[in-house]
Amino acid sequence: MLGRTHMAIGLFAAAISAPVMYHVPHGMIGFTDVSRISLSNSLTKEVAYITAAAVGSLLPDLDQQDSKAARRIERVGQIAAVVAIIVLLFVMKLTMSPIAWLCVAGLACAVLTERNLSRRIGLGLMIAGLLYLAFTHRVPQTGAILLGLWGIGAMFTKHRTFTHSVLGTLVFLWGMHVAVGSLYGGVAFVGLSIGYVLHICADFVADGTVLLWPFSHRIGLPFVKTGGRIDQLIGATATVLFVVSLVRGGL
Repeated sequence: MLGRTHMAIGLFAAAISAPVMYHVPHGMIGFTDVSRISLSNSLTKEVAYITAAAVGSLLPDLDQQDSKAARRIERVGQIAAVVAIIVLLFVMKLTMSPIAWLCVAGLACAVLTERNLSRRIGLGLMIAGLLYLAFTHRVPQTGAILLGLWGIGAMFTKHRTFTHSVLGTLVFLWGMHVAVGSLYGGVAFVGLSIGYVLHICADFVADGTVLLWPFSHRIGLPFVKTGGRIDQLIGATATVLFVVSLVRGGL
């Protein structure tokens, strides 16, 4: 599916699940300190949750090696992704960290550029930033190394293979859990997880993915053609439902 469709799905899923995040008993969902979320900080946590879901819904496609024409079609979604990443940086209170900004610059380069070499350079900058944070003990080393391995996989594997597989998903989620699992009571990690997993599910019904990578067989259901009318309809519907959820005070 198109990147903007993935983002719309992630946003809508976050909007309708946010109330559950703040009303279930502690420990029911499996992230930490949910019961300690205070009303004074709830809006910040909601923003972190929804923004993280939007970012997570786009990350698997960092393995994409599309043509210039395809990149132009997705330009709006790509710019929205960079904005979401920057918003998440502010929510996570990392605006004073030059290394965090380096990671954002790398992601922006990987998302917005039209050439595969530039995409790899962007991912390389992100990995370098993560490793620096790890070896200066600002981020757990295990998490940074796992995310670095995921980034290397995104750099050198074909589209809808490693990052869209069970193995790639587990590596990413494990790395994120170690790195940011306790941030804002776990809502950032859960948001990233929901967005990422829903991306894989959406691509499963849009020509499938190499779910069992490194085995090369593609698994999926050809219900939706990427860029086709159904794809665009799903994206538009999810966007409208997300806006309706906000207007009705679903958060």
